[in-house]
Amino acid sequence: MITKETLHALCNLVSAQPFVETLCLSADVVADIDPGSDIAKMTDRDWRVAQYNDPVLRKWIKTVRDKGKPNRQSLPKGKEHLAIFRTFDKLCLQRGVLYRRTRADDHDKLQLVLPKSH
Repeated sequence: MITKETLHALCNLVSAQPFVETLCLSADVVADIDPGSDIAKMTDRDWRVAQYNDPVLRKWIKTVRDKGKPNRQSLPKGKEHLAIFRTFDKLCLQRGVLYRRTRADDHDKLQLVLPKSH
């Protein structure tokens, strides 16, 4: 007979690594995407402009550039700021575009931080 602890250990032995991680703030974002827009064709410049035009991301781009993590009490109100604050140590700028560093399959990956408009 298999004990509960053995079964639990076996079930936790295999853990699938997701191919995509997301920092979803609202399910409404998906509905707002223009079906005619082709995100894959966007250049670094397009992403810089889109992120800069997002008032939440604009603040965090400046904060990452200045390399100074704010304290929690100084955060602007809003769940978006809190969610980004929690992942601040993983944020980086590449060619002026904000990314979150992540690790999958023993490789470092950069995950694009999408503006609310996308």
